[in-house]
Amino acid sequence: MTQTSKLRKIQIYQFKDFDMDAFVEKYLYTITPHETIDEETISVFRAAETKMSEAKRGAKSRSVIENKCRYLQDAIIRMANRKQDDRTFSLNAEILKSVIGKEYKTMLEVFIEMGYISMGDGKWGNGKYYYYQRGKYSFLYTLNYVEVYLTEPFTNLKIQEYKEKTIEKVKEQFELYTKPEIIRQFGESFLKSYLTSLNKIKIEDEQGLKEYIKTKTADNPNSNPYYRYVSVELKNKNKSIYRIDDSHRIYHILTNLDRNIKQYLNIDLSIDCKNSHPLLFNYFIFNKLNISFYQSFTISSFIHSIDNSSFHNDGKNLRNLLISNNIEIEQVAKMQDDELEYIYKTSKGLLWDEICEAHPELERKEVKVAMFQAVFYSHSPIADRWNDYAKEFKSNYPSVYKLIGDWKRKKTSEAVKNYMAEHHLPIDKGSASLSVAMMALEADIFTTILKRLYSKRWNALHIHDCIVIPKTTNKNQPTKEEVVGIMQDVYKSFGLAPTFD
Repeated sequence: MTQTSKLRKIQIYQFKDFDMDAFVEKYLYTITPHETIDEETISVFRAAETKMSEAKRGAKSRSVIENKCRYLQDAIIRMANRKQDDRTFSLNAEILKSVIGKEYKTMLEVFIEMGYISMGDGKWGNGKYYYYQRGKYSFLYTLNYVEVYLTEPFTNLKIQEYKEKTIEKVKEQFELYTKPEIIRQFGESFLKSYLTSLNKIKIEDEQGLKEYIKTKTADNPNSNPYYRYVSVELKNKNKSIYRIDDSHRIYHILTNLDRNIKQYLNIDLSIDCKNSHPLLFNYFIFNKLNISFYQSFTISSFIHSIDNSSFHNDGKNLRNLLISNNIEIEQVAKMQDDELEYIYKTSKGLLWDEICEAHPELERKEVKVAMFQAVFYSHSPIADRWNDYAKEFKSNYPSVYKLIGDWKRKKTSEAVKNYMAEHHLPIDKGSASLSVAMMALEADIFTTILKRLYSKRWNALHIHDCIVIPKTTNKNQPTKEEVVGIMQDVYKSFGLAPTFD
């Protein structure tokens, strides 16, 4: 604890009915030499041999172990509840080592053994996440579905020191790694404008938000840590950027915010791109065919202008319309019918609607997750015979699906690496390269939009595919038409013609 700190009451999150005796016993057993299976001798022909494990350094005092355990529980629960309905999280090894020592690793192993957390993201991820920080990789964990609770206020000098040191280290990490990387990518003035805009966001209807949170936590008591975290962070007068990922995407309090909370904030405008990620793949279709940005926009904008009610839903009719209107005939000749239809659906913002209609049993959010897992972000280059979503997409858009698969095939890996290197993206992502490239394209588009908005001295920030304009007392406040005009112009420079919502 720093010299200016005073002992104060704190509250921490803990696992309900946690067996501290069992934790201490397992932890001490792990760090103390004991007989274990020698994995190198495992064979189908004979019984495996045993050996003595090596001693590990770590706290041996019961009180010290308990304090570190309680602090780590709190850190896990808080980090796992930064995102709504997603308990996957990462822990900064450098910070944990600095705060409680190397034994944090052993303690995490014990939490896994006791069933509180699991390694990996529990979905389709590879268990690692890239950060612009020392050490490059941070392991992913998932908080299992266990009950948690917030303690009553209490005093504990050691846990207070751990928490205060954590805050200091988080700030230090931002200054050392995150801030320089954002400045390198986008410039110092961009960062300054972004942070200014982020701190313009405030709770406008506090009572309404309290009532909403009360209802949500009554339905699901385990969501309490998330909503408590949101409430605290939204009131923070010094909001900051959490991190920037390997796709150059920026994360902050609004990034994973429950969408319904926006109505209680001082948001003047919130404009997002419909079917944003599927639309971005149009860029890769045109890129594959060596169609220029100017030509691809000419095609996309004409397709976008077609009236939904008069268009018969197939690529052949689209091709005839383009040719009869003398729209980039030579370039259109390179394209397959299903590619034209895909561009139409995504440019008009109709793709998710089409899939939702085919799957009334799923909510829209579930449809998006299912399609991304099965198609865009799957690690397999071919349609999984057990996955109906992949087979359905392949049936409707075979050429589009083949191009998605080409991004994941070994025989095309050199071309993928060349693209990644050319766009200053990591070349070691393998089958995950497409997801990184698509998110990087989105980040490039939206940071370009923000730079244009900042040049007009407007406050603005983004939530991946959405531009947010906070309410301010500034006379120089943009209209929706002005913001959409800039967004359309930037997308045009990438050859795309989206629909905004």
